[in-house]
Amino acid sequence: MAIDPQMRSVIARINSSGSPPFYTVGAIEARRLYKEARAFLSPPVPEVGAVRDLAAGGPAGPIPLRSLIHI
Repeated sequence: MAIDPQMRSVIARINSSGSPPFYTVGAIEARRLYKEARAFLSPPVPEVGAVRDLAAGGPAGPIPLRSLIHI
């Protein structure tokens, strides 16, 4: 089974991070490493030109929606 290109990118970032695998350290250290790695592993946030909060009618009341206009 082929690996999704986005997941392949995440795996490559993990491998290049230099951090030890989580299973080789204790739970407390693994949590610390995970918290430090979140920003490193996250893809860049796209710039947003405009944000509009909207609502659509639902059977139990309005359903909140958000429209993002990318630059």
